[in-house]
Order: sequence, then structure tokens, then C-alpha cells
Amino acid sequence: MVFSYSGYGKSTGRVRVSHCGEDFLVAYDELLRRAGAGTPIFVLGYSLGTGVAASGIRKLATMPTAVFLCSGFTSLREAGLEIGFPRWLTRCIPDIWHAKDSLGGIEVPVVIVHSDGDGLFSIKMAERLAATSGFEFIAAHSFSHSAPLFTVAEEYWSLVVERMLQP
Repeated sequence: MVFSYSGYGKSTGRVRVSHCGEDFLVAYDELLRRAGAGTPIFVLGYSLGTGVAASGIRKLATMPTAVFLCSGFTSLREAGLEIGFPRWLTRCIPDIWHAKDSLGGIEVPVVIVHSDGDGLFSIKMAERLAATSGFEFIAAHSFSHSAPLFTVAEEYWSLVVERMLQP
């Protein structure tokens, strides 16, 4: 199930951090309802969605089979640095969505997927997150940040699907 946060895409409402978290929880509950008991459920956050997904996992009553963070970042402030904000200006960015802290110690696999061609967030940040957290890391090659979303990117998504099919 794919959804847009409030204020994004064709969704109504306003873009707010609190709305993103609320939308995640509501969408997850709806996914569980639609999928039915016994169906493997995966949470996949892409870009901004990696922060939202990571921060929402501990609030779920039913854990997913695994969590995938694709083309993401370690925290919102570090994302600001990655995209070129001066260090002094990043103090204006909310200090939220710390993937390592949010996901550390959960009982389901966490898989980081990142492309070496991502020009927005470096693969080094993703590799560092995986290495310091003990999360699994899958490297994709030559995809720009948004390419897997806006093109048919079988080479990218097959990496994710193949991992989902593993026990």
C-alpha cells in the first residue's frame, strides 16, 4: 500500500511533522486490516519516509516482518547537512527522525537500501548507519535519488523484493 502524507501528492491537509507520524500509523493500521491475519507486512520508507517510518515503528501494536529504509538519511539535521545547508543553519531544522535511535533493538530486520548514484544523500551516510547499527545494507548502483520512484527501475526494486522473499 502506498500513501501520501497530509499535504503531499493529492492528499489534503497541511504538511506538519506530527501529521506525518499520524498518517503513518493510520496507513499501517489500514494495511493490516486489508492484508488480513498471517500476511507478511513490510514497512518501506523512501527518502523523507525513512525518517517517518523509523520514528513510528515503536508505536505499532503489531510489528512488521521487516523495515526497509530506501534512499534515506540518519536524522533530519544530518539530511540538512547532506543537501548543503551550512552547519549553523541546521540548528533551525528540527532534531528529529534519528533512525539508529528509533530502530535500535527492535526485533525485526532493518534493511538499508541506497544507491551510489544518489546525489541528494550520500551512500556513505547509509553505510555508516548500517555499520553502526548492525542493520543490513544493500547497495544499488547508478540510481539518482528519485529515479526508482519515477522510472521503471527493476534493477533497484528487485533488490528489495528479493530480500523480502528471504526468511
